[in-house]
Amino acid sequence: MLPKTLSKSAVILKIPQGQKKEESKGPPDVREVCLLGESEGTKSYQSNQVKLRLPPYSQGCQTLDHFQSKIEDLFDSTLLYLLKERFSKGGRLGPGRLVNKEFVIFFQQHLRSSFIKYLEQIEILFKKIDYDSDEIINWDEFCSYMQMELHGRDAVVTQRNQTSFSWPAESATLPSSDHINQICHLMDGTVVTCSSDSVICVWSHELCPKRRKKPELQFSGKPLWVTDMAIAHEHNKIILICGDCAIRFYELSNFEPYCQLSNLENVPLKLDFWCDKKDMNNCVLMFADDKLNINILLLPNMSDAFRIWKRGTKKNNFPTIPLASLLQTVGPTSSGMLYYRWRVHEKWISELHYYGSINAVISASHDPMASIVIGSPTGSTHIETSLEACLQADNPPRPETAPNFRKQKSVSEQNSFVTQSSFMSTVSPRPLTAAQKGQQFARTNLSFPTKFRASNDQRVFRIPKGANSFVFSYEYNVLVTGGMDQVIRVWNPYVTSKPIMKMNDHTSPVSFLFISESEGKLYSVSIENCVKVWSLTEYNCIISVIPGMHKITCPVDVVYYNPLRKCLLFGGDRFYCLRQIQRSVTTGEAFSSHDAPVVSVKYCKCFQQVLSVCEGSVLKVWSLNNGTKLSQHTKLHGQSPVSAMLLDETGRRAFTSSQSGEIKVWNYNSGQCLQVLNKGNKAEITDMCFASLTGEAKRYICCVGWDRQLNVFQDSTDSQFIHFPMPELKLISKGKYKEDITCIAFGAPFFLVTATFDGELVVWNFVSGTLFCRSRSTTVNSDKATAEGCEAITKLLFLSQRIRARESATLLSSTVSGFISFWNLFDSMKPYGQFSVSTWPVSSMTTDQNNSWLFVADSGGYISVWDIRMYCLNSQSTQPPKFVNKWKAHAKKITSLEYASNNLLITASHDGLVRLWSDHGQFIGTFGQSRSWKLSNPFTFEHPFMPTDTLIDGCSLPERFPSEESTLPNEASLEKEDTVVEGDDQNSWEAALPLTESITLPKEDLKMGKHLRYFRERENSERRGTSAGCYHKLKCYNIDDIP
Repeated sequence: MLPKTLSKSAVILKIPQGQKKEESKGPPDVREVCLLGESEGTKSYQSNQVKLRLPPYSQGCQTLDHFQSKIEDLFDSTLLYLLKERFSKGGRLGPGRLVNKEFVIFFQQHLRSSFIKYLEQIEILFKKIDYDSDEIINWDEFCSYMQMELHGRDAVVTQRNQTSFSWPAESATLPSSDHINQICHLMDGTVVTCSSDSVICVWSHELCPKRRKKPELQFSGKPLWVTDMAIAHEHNKIILICGDCAIRFYELSNFEPYCQLSNLENVPLKLDFWCDKKDMNNCVLMFADDKLNINILLLPNMSDAFRIWKRGTKKNNFPTIPLASLLQTVGPTSSGMLYYRWRVHEKWISELHYYGSINAVISASHDPMASIVIGSPTGSTHIETSLEACLQADNPPRPETAPNFRKQKSVSEQNSFVTQSSFMSTVSPRPLTAAQKGQQFARTNLSFPTKFRASNDQRVFRIPKGANSFVFSYEYNVLVTGGMDQVIRVWNPYVTSKPIMKMNDHTSPVSFLFISESEGKLYSVSIENCVKVWSLTEYNCIISVIPGMHKITCPVDVVYYNPLRKCLLFGGDRFYCLRQIQRSVTTGEAFSSHDAPVVSVKYCKCFQQVLSVCEGSVLKVWSLNNGTKLSQHTKLHGQSPVSAMLLDETGRRAFTSSQSGEIKVWNYNSGQCLQVLNKGNKAEITDMCFASLTGEAKRYICCVGWDRQLNVFQDSTDSQFIHFPMPELKLISKGKYKEDITCIAFGAPFFLVTATFDGELVVWNFVSGTLFCRSRSTTVNSDKATAEGCEAITKLLFLSQRIRARESATLLSSTVSGFISFWNLFDSMKPYGQFSVSTWPVSSMTTDQNNSWLFVADSGGYISVWDIRMYCLNSQSTQPPKFVNKWKAHAKKITSLEYASNNLLITASHDGLVRLWSDHGQFIGTFGQSRSWKLSNPFTFEHPFMPTDTLIDGCSLPERFPSEESTLPNEASLEKEDTVVEGDDQNSWEAALPLTESITLPKEDLKMGKHLRYFRERENSERRGTSAGCYHKLKCYNIDDIP
């Protein structure tokens, strides 16, 4: 069952020099070779003569939540070598084997300070390896688990990286006559574009113009030339840089002019704005000009700056302040604006960004000698100046003896121009003399000098033919560049000598790059509009979209990725949008937990995991705490669909049965097939259960199906791979059934109950192997039992808390006709109670740990809750138990319902979705959705929202429970029943509304149009409501009947 090739996440181990290798008595174990062997293409790092290859998930990746801080990621070559020696030495049970305590002590000795952090994970790791629950593991089992675990991670990462686009791309006509030169997005995902003729347009999600700003004219009457745009989200401003050497600020809400900085010395070409998320007043405004300069404005108080700039002299209805008037050469103050100008490239700058996470400015150019430059925005400070500033902080000088900061320049300031703003001063200026006015005019019209940074203040990356675009990721700690040589390079931002990786799949120069850290993907676009998506963990191409597919054939000037809408935007002579098919819970058609109908779902309390299996023979393991997928195992039974799933009592092994009559035992944590149970025929297995007798250590697996006989296997952990059923019960049960067996259940102390398609219950004494009794399920309403199969029993359930009470009903059965029966096995197998729970067939049911609440799921996608604490507890009951709640969980049939700890419900459906609910009916989320939840934080739940597919379903109508068939009142009864209610008396309110038991629409009324009706019941102050909501008392009429 092990893969033939080495997993990409495997760890390589070589014995350090100077140590003798143990003599091998035979060929090496394939599991040890797969785990410790070396393969081609494996990235290795040499350190202290130990060759180590770390998994990609431990190399700075922080997007895979369930791979973070796991004990498996700590296994380097040294630790593995020491662990192998510890297994060879052995423990109290002899060499080669360790018990749980010895396994934990080993990690305590070597992890030291980190041991407490990983203690719980170490114990869980031991349980995952010890699948047979004998509290002993060996080196072979450890190697098998690690190899399968790492191989499963690769499969999960590969599936997560699957990306698809909806092509051809959508297109729209531009509202301006000129092409788009910049695209941005707002906080809500709305797209904003700016064209070269200063037309700003806000687009809807459907690519329709919502608002636009008319082109602005210059004094000559020609449209204003805009070179770039940025958005200050926190300050609600749009920033434009223009060809008239000005920086313009507009209100984002109405595009009204706010202010402008004029008289820039050069023409600005590229713009970037950054705002600190912790302090929104701390901002950085940068622009690159046509003289190859990088101009940086450090704004420590942006709000005050905007207020001061707003007072400027109005020029063409625009408050204007010359940039030179804001600057002075007096020493720095705590609230002043700093202005820096650097010269780092010898060719035009193609891209410019400031990253506050590393406090650095990164710029790209076509200069091959300085293609990418990462530098400090301010430069380093001379140590003597820093020390003097510290001394003066304790003894501040008098104003007349203040130090001259112009004489104490830093190393970088000696090679750059730095000025300090005085616009923050609150002191009123004195009248200036004629000489002072002349000096001010000369200083205002001063040509600012520009010099290069010091070598220790920047890192220069050299790329042949320069760089067109770049993107930096702080979480992944990588810098990705693309240029004219058609190569995408991945750099360590602190190593300039050689890139980490080169990707050569593009056939034309790369013009755009973007990293989605939440998805772990890199998007790249070439100048011929070829789109490629890359994995940031494997550095391989996931998908490639050529122009013939998305139909974007015209030249494109700008490309932008909207991370909120998951789409690529192309701007040129037209506006294009290439949408990504999102994996979101809100798009039911595009998202699913499984690609095939889900057969069964189980909850493992031991590992806090959820297992789901579908008809496509795929088993998936999910984390209950956040809903992310931990592992996936495919082709469980080849091409045969899975029919049922079962967990053992410890929750460490999974049993799956197929429609071909085969049962397999799995260690689902590693994906290893442990055993195959062969019952001797290919008849479909419909259900399985686990049986164990009190006082015996032996355990048994019982299965039933279309062969109409009982098959019992002994649960053995011996080395035999294929097991056959015990012949005793198989021969006794042969010929005892006239119909196919649909379900089976075991109840202490010795009851084994089976149910058939014709509604017959057969109870076996599992100790003696004899028939205990027979009975037949009959529904109260005989009209529902006329059709064939309406008496078929779909589910059996034992109430474990009532086993010792001989006067109580301990067995529950559900039928296709929507009835649930309570049985007392010690009282001639007579139904103690029977009631209708749904007009749909009951497909699954479960209870909480105390058997107080009964949860019932039906084929209509509904879940109903009943209070059964006192129902049939001491005697028979003719009335149904108290109804508590009901909600629609799926649009299609619910196939499995499981109760988890912390009052949670897990549902699976034919629509391929597995969902998590609270027992109150609050929707928490769908397993596998893009936005994960945290059970400790209710704000991460989907509640109060409900799944979209349940709201738009035609059967999602208000209903009083229990329901009887009824029709809508006609127009005559409408007039007759109209009554005016006065006052707030609840009795008068109820008396004025004659209710039918429920409302059932005719088939023609199910096509009601687009007025969707859905109601959401608010959570009561009590734990559970005692009556139906008020909306159940409303009468529904067709809209066409209202005059």
